[in-house]
Amino acid sequence: MTRPKPGTLCPVSDAPHPFNQSSADLILRTADMFDFRVHSPILAQSSPFFASMFALPQPKAPGDCQAPADARLEVVPVSEDSATLELLLLLVYPVRKPHERMQDPAAIVPVVHAAKKYEMELPIDLLSERLVAVVQTEPLQVWAAACQAGLEDVARQAAEILAKQPKKVVSGEVESLGLACANELGNMDDISAGHYLRLKQFLSQADEKNAVPMKLLSAPDPSGQQFDLRAEGVRPPLFSTALPDCDVICRPSERGAGSPAPFLAHKVILSMHSPVLQARIAGLNAAQPRGSHPYQPPPTARAVTVLDFEEDHEVVSGLLRACYLGEDGGLPQDLEYLAQLLAASRKYEMARAEPCVRAAWDKAADASPLEAYFFAITYNLKDCAKAAARSSLKHPTSVATAYVSVMDRAPALAYHRLLLYHDACRRAVQARIDEACRDVQHWYPERREPGTKSTRGHAQVRDAKLATVRL
Repeated sequence: MTRPKPGTLCPVSDAPHPFNQSSADLILRTADMFDFRVHSPILAQSSPFFASMFALPQPKAPGDCQAPADARLEVVPVSEDSATLELLLLLVYPVRKPHERMQDPAAIVPVVHAAKKYEMELPIDLLSERLVAVVQTEPLQVWAAACQAGLEDVARQAAEILAKQPKKVVSGEVESLGLACANELGNMDDISAGHYLRLKQFLSQADEKNAVPMKLLSAPDPSGQQFDLRAEGVRPPLFSTALPDCDVICRPSERGAGSPAPFLAHKVILSMHSPVLQARIAGLNAAQPRGSHPYQPPPTARAVTVLDFEEDHEVVSGLLRACYLGEDGGLPQDLEYLAQLLAASRKYEMARAEPCVRAAWDKAADASPLEAYFFAITYNLKDCAKAAARSSLKHPTSVATAYVSVMDRAPALAYHRLLLYHDACRRAVQARIDEACRDVQHWYPERREPGTKSTRGHAQVRDAKLATVRL
């Protein structure tokens, strides 16, 4: 099936057999504009999702009996592409199953996602069986596909096969999953750092008789020893100004029923602190009819502008607090809040607020560098991530074994790169130690004490040097 190029306008194409039959009573239109003519009784039997949809009152078909058959069929747009939908439907239709198209673990993942979306149990079972069938030859790829598709049992079987493979010895240490092994996964799309850590832990304890049972795809129990129990910092109260003549309404991203009320502010204050907001305010229509907004301030001579933000109410409150109060202290030690606030201050080019937020971030990050690293990655704060990675060198053991909850939202590739960074630093330090020991051996050759068999010299100096270095 030929797919259209992204971003190009193209006519709707027909899907291949058996999804082009005139007996169909429904059309599923894919994201890449292919029409799948399907039979609603088959979908209803295989999918509670479709069964519930068909139980709802349906729109009446066009009354023109002379209209083409296709014009009388309801068209339901779906978000899947044609390749995904075709394989999914072939698994529920009474036709030969395309086993040759289920050999690549990565190709199975989007079909499993679609099957879960439409509550189709049969495709999930069949695709899980196909993954298990190839797990002996491609255990790492199957584990990755299971992580992406959320298949715990398949992920465990793949991990058990990986545990039986020969372990690689690197600089006197046994590498289970391995930095080299993980390179086979490329960008590790849709695999979290939490997945990566739990696989490492599973492989490290595979040979232990009293190993604690653990899930590979779920976050650990909060009572577990490796779980991060650090309490979040208390966030400051929401911003409110007592200054009169507010002329802008700042609406956070939450705008539904029960969401917090927007914030009242002044255009001149926001414009002074952010050229981005200044440009947005200038571009808005200041002639908004008065009294049309439920949060309209008391009548004044100024027109009120509604300024929408993509950030939530706590972040918008923090930005306004920085504009009005210029606080450089009192910010919480909550790393996620500080990461959100720092990202927003950079987005709106708030040159005065950013240094204050960065100072609070640096202080909190120094206390929890691993957590800071993953929050910086999550909110695209690259410079903060690099600083946190350097700071994490003070705690090399915790980086390899500790768990923080944000790891289940951060990409595995970021964790992999952090481990590579630590490994490179360890090797560099070890190389410097070896070089220093060679120098000591050259300048301090061994010599015997008179009348004894003991030796003194470079060995003692070497031990002294080693004692001063923490790898």
